[in-house]
Amino acid sequence: MMIFWKRFCEKMGYRRYLLRWFYQQSRNGNLVMIPGNDKNIWLKLIAFSVACHKMLSVLSDKQNIAAELYPSEAECLNFHGSFDERSQKTIETSPFFQYRQLIKPGKLYVFIGENNIPPLSKQHSDDLLRAQRQYKLPPGYDYYEEVFVYHHGLKNAPPEVLNYIKGKIFIDAGAYIGDSALVLAGYSPSKIFSFDISERNGTCLKRTMAENGLPSSKVEFVRAALADKCGKMAFFDSGYAGTSLAASGQNECDVTTLDAFTKTRTEKIGFIKADLEGMAYEMTLGMLETLKRDRPVLSLAIYHSIDEFYGIRKLLGEQLENYTYRVVGLNHAPAKEIVLFAWPNEVMPSKNWWWD
Repeated sequence: MMIFWKRFCEKMGYRRYLLRWFYQQSRNGNLVMIPGNDKNIWLKLIAFSVACHKMLSVLSDKQNIAAELYPSEAECLNFHGSFDERSQKTIETSPFFQYRQLIKPGKLYVFIGENNIPPLSKQHSDDLLRAQRQYKLPPGYDYYEEVFVYHHGLKNAPPEVLNYIKGKIFIDAGAYIGDSALVLAGYSPSKIFSFDISERNGTCLKRTMAENGLPSSKVEFVRAALADKCGKMAFFDSGYAGTSLAASGQNECDVTTLDAFTKTRTEKIGFIKADLEGMAYEMTLGMLETLKRDRPVLSLAIYHSIDEFYGIRKLLGEQLENYTYRVVGLNHAPAKEIVLFAWPNEVMPSKNWWWD
């Protein structure tokens, strides 16, 4: 385990109460911190401490997965080399690649500080302003780049990809307050199924749909987690972005697989967006039959955990034939909102889109 305590203590200064908590967890072997030089580091650490405190209780459940999936140095480099040049540059921004020699299985890692963040471009700033005029969100909620600038990767997709998904079912996994559904509805799905574990988020989502004129016949909220098995699971419902099954608590929700959800449905799935705060690998395990049958376009956030970052691409490569994969960043800040975007090879874009 590698902890840069000297730099950490210098940044923390007199805030010993928080330092003591991190120190105890790291001494127990549960937590590893890799600090950066962010000026607001102590504020971020307080937020991280709340999330980490809840996540530590479920580490044991994920240790076997992490131990099995975490690749060797050679495998990390092979993973990096299997993508195009633009994807490689995005992979290089991830702490999971940068600190691959330090990371060990079965630990919780907190990467603190974001250095050299470029300013938001004028074009993207204008896109967000247009989104605020076009879409109504509940008061106090943010307009995120990955949603309203990049449309989860669909914004710059060529006609061949957009025509391929048109008229099919969309899956919005990690639906939050319905912001993604607002944007995805513009790509002509037959229907969007918006999955989220939070009852609070579901209430906001229904309000968002009503205020933007989208009926339940077009966007249906499903309060359930998508994973690799069916049942129930307890979690902490924060009611905010980042609510995850990885944070244990007193709230409970149904857990299902996408294969089970789509088993009796005749319409094909055309597009799957998933941002599940570290649980996307489990979701992928539970949707392999759907992927083989319907061959949808995928936009899967992989920046939350090692098993997401390395494991999903490996799993899909073993289980799916003839798919093209790219790793892209859907945020102006490096290492944030890193997504595995994939499409079946029967979709033949007329140009090397997105990377032209």
